[in-house]
Amino acid sequence: MFCLPIIHLGKRREALLGSAELYKKTVIEYLASRGYYVKMDSYVEGTLADCVLSRKGEDREYWLEAKATTISLYEAKFASELGKYLVEYLIRSPQNRFRMILALHDYRRKRNFKSIYDELDETNIKKLIEVITNVADKKEKRIICEAAFGDIRQFFEETKVIRASLQGLQETIEKIRPKPPTTPKLADARYAAEVLNRYRTNQPLEEKDTLLSNLFALKLPDNIYIAPTRFNYAGEIYKKNPEVIFPIFRLVGGKIYSFHPFSAKSALGKTLKAKSVDEVKLKEWGVTQDTRNIVLYLIHRQIDKLCEEKNLSYDERTESYFFSDYKLREYPIRIRWKKAGRVSTRRVIIPVKKEEGSIYYYAHRAVEIPARSLWGKYFIQLVPRWIFSGDCYTPYSGDISDRLDRAYRKSNFTRNQNQLNDVLFWSWYLFSEGSIPIESYLKTDTIRSYSQTLKVGDQISVLSNVKPNIPEREEAIEEEIEEIDTAQILDSFLVEED
Repeated sequence: MFCLPIIHLGKRREALLGSAELYKKTVIEYLASRGYYVKMDSYVEGTLADCVLSRKGEDREYWLEAKATTISLYEAKFASELGKYLVEYLIRSPQNRFRMILALHDYRRKRNFKSIYDELDETNIKKLIEVITNVADKKEKRIICEAAFGDIRQFFEETKVIRASLQGLQETIEKIRPKPPTTPKLADARYAAEVLNRYRTNQPLEEKDTLLSNLFALKLPDNIYIAPTRFNYAGEIYKKNPEVIFPIFRLVGGKIYSFHPFSAKSALGKTLKAKSVDEVKLKEWGVTQDTRNIVLYLIHRQIDKLCEEKNLSYDERTESYFFSDYKLREYPIRIRWKKAGRVSTRRVIIPVKKEEGSIYYYAHRAVEIPARSLWGKYFIQLVPRWIFSGDCYTPYSGDISDRLDRAYRKSNFTRNQNQLNDVLFWSWYLFSEGSIPIESYLKTDTIRSYSQTLKVGDQISVLSNVKPNIPEREEAIEEEIEEIDTAQILDSFLVEED
């Protein structure tokens, strides 16, 4: 149990304590100085805890409850809140349990806190549990009463108690916060001026800090073909020619658009009997919202066709493609793939089992593949996600899937490296040949050739943390230092900073 100095404030105590939100903010700032960082905040996500924190290199979460008041351990209101945390702790599997941080201004009867949180006295813990169950609802009471005492004891053993006033926290933070020298040396001022000059000339870092995005650049065919049509809807064309396999096209505003030429031998050419076909170069085609939408539609349809050939199912609710199987599986389905020249395996359908061994549900790797028009260019975006089912094929409804998805987002599956590997896996699985084929149907049967492709480029790299190329620091020569106007340099530096 950690304690900072308590400052007794007398009659002005409540006013000087500040609001509960200020106290919480100050506690978070103190914890940040100790290596914690915020994952979720109750102000935004509406969590039970005031905020959920983590620490670099640790998998477990820390749930913070901040109290800007003096707490009595056996008080009914506090016992009720503590009981809700205890229930959340007990219903989780041991590997997913959080550690609680209880920050409070002060407490009554120090001996009670010490015996429970420091000494883990069994008698006093059971006494507190009795108070908690008396104010808990039926469900909470049942969970607590059915839990093993060892698990309850572990909850208190793993709780960190911080006893500190708002002022005490602020003073501690101020002590540990690094402070720059108030009066820089002349050599420091000269060096700052050189750094500022590098900022002005915008010279990049020698070693780039590069992020990889989930965008993949597209190189479209050179031409798009446009022809007038007497049909109003695409359905009319399919209905009149049920035996014909058409290439992908877009019908809008009395015109039909396709990457496939309307030659006399093609299915479209025979059906439309178009007298005039415009062959337009995409680079010269006017860029408007309407033309962008036509191109994006054609790209989306090509993606649909590609995913169908890759044996991926489609979930309309999430607009994503996922691995599925008609047979129930006892073991994960794996796919071998290449990453940086090395062969690796990835589980794509994972049976999640109960403790007794029976299968509870299936987790399917899935991906959303929207096409984007950005900066006058076209991209495919890969957004990995999970789909869940009970039969290895049919996705659960939204409510069940969302709850399972939230659980997976807190697991090892959502670490940054795994997210990157997911993007790389999907790009390999979908575009290992570096392109999306555009089907060119020559007859009314299934004979076809791939005469054109949408070229899929590399991932877009983003230069992050752009800073100047900091110059090597040199020892200043005494004669040169005397000529420097320090005040002018510092004023210039501060103006630039603002």
